[in-house]
Amino acid sequence: RIQYSIYGSGPERESLIELIRYCKAEEFIHLEGFESEVLSKMQASDLFLHTSLTESYGQVIFEALYLGTPILSSGVGISIDLAEIYSTRIQLISDYSTKGLANQIITMLNGDYTNQPFNEVEVASLHEHSMSSSVFNLVCNFK
Repeated sequence: RIQYSIYGSGPERESLIELIRYCKAEEFIHLEGFESEVLSKMQASDLFLHTSLTESYGQVIFEALYLGTPILSSGVGISIDLAEIYSTRIQLISDYSTKGLANQIITMLNGDYTNQPFNEVEVASLHEHSMSSSVFNLVCNFK
């Protein structure tokens, strides 16, 4: 059974709580709030779902890649290029309907997507695409 955890907080929290209750999804959608160890949570996840339609250069995508967490992402900004380069680690959302997105999540969870941290060669390759070395240094220190 799929469990979906949302980390962080913001002005949409109350709306999300209402929506989760309305959909009777409290059993499998969890609003976790602020998490100081979010990288360890991300690394322990079977899939990272990134649905932003406006974030053109999401650092969080680089973090998930470095940690080896398979990613299902909206086709916005850098995620398009990264999906071409790292096709066994990241897939773009092709259908935003509820059923389409659910099917893509299930396909990825049952598929051959790599769930291993990057080796040194892959880290160097990904580092070439990153905006800065800050995420690289953060994750290397995290390991």
